[in-house]
Amino acid sequence: MSTVAQHPAPGSPELGIRLHFDPASPRVCVFGELDLGSAHLLADALDSIGATARGAMFVVLDVEGVTFCDLAGLRAIEACAVSLERIGKRLMIQHPPRSMAKLISITGVAAAIPCG
Repeated sequence: MSTVAQHPAPGSPELGIRLHFDPASPRVCVFGELDLGSAHLLADALDSIGATARGAMFVVLDVEGVTFCDLAGLRAIEACAVSLERIGKRLMIQHPPRSMAKLISITGVAAAIPCG
């Protein structure tokens, strides 16, 4: 089952989030701009999916559709990973765009989160 938390218009700089509530393989797909103004939406989404995925060890964060990510966005991802670890789950980043991977490499923020 999946739910769209927010869906911006094509080409919009807003953040869009799609949640896939699969108990065995929960997934959060993010697209648009992940920055200081939108990071709280990601935190809310990951909190929601982490609370419902009781049997899963990993929560997948698919960031393939992210068009912009700043340091605040990476810090939000890192904080979400810490929150998930408190409830016995690990966050895994999938499909990071080149610009996001470069920012992680340069800053070291969110570098400890596995990427797949």
